[in-house]
Amino acid sequence: IAHRDENLVVYIGEAPPGWDPEFPRQAEVEVEDGDQNDNERQQEPLVSPPFALPNPYGWMRDETRKDPHVLEHLQAENNYTRSRTAHLESFRQDLYKELLARIQ
Repeated sequence: IAHRDENLVVYIGEAPPGWDPEFPRQAEVEVEDGDQNDNERQQEPLVSPPFALPNPYGWMRDETRKDPHVLEHLQAENNYTRSRTAHLESFRQDLYKELLARIQ
């Protein structure tokens, strides 16, 4: 069930000519102004020149958490992990109990 989109890339760097300015190119972060101690919003610098960053698992991005292909893939990954780590179940339970004892 493993799925990779080898041709999928994310372009990072300066916006290409004709880029829609409404589409975000970078994150805005709050920074403190050293002189006034005011928080202001500043854009993170972009890489120049831009280049393609491979993103073979970008197809899994699903803000709605409802895409059946993504959910099926994640369920298969979870089942595989459970099968490969079944011998650790008693350790997992002990560790969980210890964690609960420390936070209560």
